Amino acid sequence: MQKSIMNSYKMTNLVCVLLCLSLLLACSKTEREEAVYQLVADGVTMAEAHDLGGMMSLMADGFIAGPGQHSKQESRRILFVMLKRYGKFRVLYPKPVVKLSEDEQTARVKMNFLIATKGQLFPELKLLYADPAVWVEAVDKGADLYTLSMQLSYDSGDWLLGRARITGFARPHGGM
Repeated sequence: MQKSIMNSYKMTNLVCVLLCLSLLLACSKTEREEAVYQLVADGVTMAEAHDLGGMMSLMADGFIAGPGQHSKQESRRILFVMLKRYGKFRVLYPKPVVKLSEDEQTARVKMNFLIATKGQLFPELKLLYADPAVWVEAVDKGADLYTLSMQLSYDSGDWLLGRARITGFARPHGGM
């Protein structure tokens, strides 16, 4: 009984520490960095809603997707097929890694994610959002992961995707 109380106490402390750290990190972000995180969140929401037009509006005119060096128009067809193939889904991801240039005119974003059917549950992942390595370890046991690397440019008050590359995330034991 006492051990259970101690474990509960430790878990509560851990959650409080994680929340405090995330608040501190949120305070240190610049306005443009916050906008990059919002762009990622908006893109995920659009993908889950099958909003192809919305996703396309996030891409610059000269957008290139890899692998394969696909143009913006080719990417539209690929996204259309992907949305139809997956049907109703959720995108789950830990906090993306965002690196802004010194002048904050360009940014690089790297994020790990998985696509899960609407009914598939991963309740513990919300607690692991701020620690991508632990998030990947928790997910690796039961789902296929992907890595999305993006290059963005700040243009007329908005971030736009210039390049994106999606790859399978190799598991430590060699699978995909």
